[in-house]
Amino acid sequence: MFEEFRMIPTEDRDPDRLRDYGHMAFAAVEADPHAMTEYAARWKADADHDYAPHAAGVVSAMIETLGTESPFSELEQFLKAHGRAQEVTLRNIQGYAAGTHALATAAAEIAARFRESDEAARSRIGAAGSELGTAGPGSRRGGADPATGS
Repeated sequence: MFEEFRMIPTEDRDPDRLRDYGHMAFAAVEADPHAMTEYAARWKADADHDYAPHAAGVVSAMIETLGTESPFSELEQFLKAHGRAQEVTLRNIQGYAAGTHALATAAAEIAARFRESDEAARSRIGAAGSELGTAGPGSRRGGADPATGS
């Protein structure tokens, strides 16, 4: 009635990276705002110093048009396709730089928000701790001391 349980052969299994897909097996999520800020600054600097100079060269090489008309229909089709490829390439070059800056700015903003929330949490914990420290026998909040009745 029941088939014998068999293991799935290794070659038929999902890749290791997908075996725990959808399962959260961690106790806490931690963020390092300082590392995020540093990463954002490096990312933006990399785009400015390593990407931008090369992008300008690619743009100047790609800006030259080859024309769109030819007595040969195949060559005319190629020239039109080449022109479209130039436009897409130019948009991608500009978009990459703008997108990199936007992502780096977002990472810096997220890091700043993490810092703000960490500071707020520390102050709340500190306030709660000081309240708990003063709320004992004989204190204003603690009521009467059971040993002395006062």
